[in-house]
Amino acid sequence: MKRQRLAGFPLFVAVCLALVIPASAGTLYNNGSSNFDTGGWALNSSDVISDSFSITCQGCQATAFTVGVWEYPGDKVLSVDWSISLTENGAPIPGGSGTVSGNNLINVYVSSNAWGYDADLVTAAIGSVSLNPNTTYWLNLTNAVVSTPSDPAYWDENSGHSMASESALGTIPSESFSIQGGSGGTTPEPSSLALLGSGVLGVGGLLRRRFLG
Repeated sequence: MKRQRLAGFPLFVAVCLALVIPASAGTLYNNGSSNFDTGGWALNSSDVISDSFSITCQGCQATAFTVGVWEYPGDKVLSVDWSISLTENGAPIPGGSGTVSGNNLINVYVSSNAWGYDADLVTAAIGSVSLNPNTTYWLNLTNAVVSTPSDPAYWDENSGHSMASESALGTIPSESFSIQGGSGGTTPEPSSLALLGSGVLGVGGLLRRRFLG
């Protein structure tokens, strides 16, 4: 089975990530807007997609992450394996790995993009993971399961600030994601997580799919 990278031509679509959670939690890192126009990298394979991030606050804990995902119309991400490590696709830090599913995983539909995919924001509640300031970490995602198992799901490529890699291919452009959390270990209830998408500026274009590997 070949690895898939979804690619297309820029359409100047900007969809900003925002997370409505309790006041005690906020955004620790944001890798930029989801644009859902450039392409994406397959989440539902055994290959691992890794993106770097760092935070500045002392004593903060990550409690959730949000990623932009391309999906076939009506599909939802049902589960995804995740980890946070000090090296790309490396050994997880304490408490920094697991599988998110069920009520801890929320899919929010934003729009249909120019090629007919659903542009979704997917938020995963991950408990409380202690992070040190000014340290490079990596968010690693793999083995996503979608509601139609044969359908693809792609992590939106936005070429943000992060370094990024794919375990079978090496360095790739970075993906759209944010890390939520705060100090004191406050974990938002999954039912309180909601996403707002805004700033859709334009549509149109052509879908091109490239198979790699």
